[in-house]
Amino acid sequence: MITIETYNVWKVRAAFAMAGIFGTMNALWLAPEPLRHRIVDLVDYVLEAIPVEAPEQPQEAFSVPIGMVTPEVDANAAGGVAAPPETEAVDDQPSDGLLPPLDIDANDDPFMELQGVGTGSGGTDLARLEALPMLFTADEIAAIIDVECSGDFTLIGDNGKAYGPCQIWNDYLQDVNQRFGTGIKQSELLGNRPLSVAVMNAYMHRYAPSNSFEDRARIHNKGPSAATPGSKQFSKATVYWKKIQKAKQTIVAAK
Repeated sequence: MITIETYNVWKVRAAFAMAGIFGTMNALWLAPEPLRHRIVDLVDYVLEAIPVEAPEQPQEAFSVPIGMVTPEVDANAAGGVAAPPETEAVDDQPSDGLLPPLDIDANDDPFMELQGVGTGSGGTDLARLEALPMLFTADEIAAIIDVECSGDFTLIGDNGKAYGPCQIWNDYLQDVNQRFGTGIKQSELLGNRPLSVAVMNAYMHRYAPSNSFEDRARIHNKGPSAATPGSKQFSKATVYWKKIQKAKQTIVAAK
């Protein structure tokens, strides 16, 4: 509480201060110009040397919105600091320490195309045909491929009509496409042993599902009628069948 005495003292001090200020200003005004500049420079120097502290910002009161859950305070923590909420650890690595397998589309991999999981219809069509039971043994397949292309899987024979390891004609291939709903192109057979074998096996599922290997070899060479003794195609396929027999014997003997 301010008393009358205190108020009067402040009035006197204020009067002297104002008088001093006006007196100083009057003295500066009457002083020579070089001296005025020196005094002003001295005042600026003193003012710059006085540290100025920024006033403290008042802290705003924190209010918790309705419905907000505040973190629990650990009573044992220094200063009563709120403990951070617990979160579940996320394991980015699989349990075996290996990176997760890449999700690779076979249609984007040219190596898969070479192995018979080709682009376009090749991959889906191969899977569809490979779902059929295999009617040939490994030795029988090897014998046919040996006679047909002698190991040159990119061979185009019979004056440009036969393609790939099994030397399949386009009519032969289209028969399989129509029967099994596939869309394989003849060019896809080049260099593609799995697809060529799958097409040959599918063809036999239509025309020789219960026949002997001899019948299937003859049909592969000259068509469905080549399995019928006495037919024209049967006679034409006899030379071919003998070559297949010899190739198979050589393969078996080499084991």
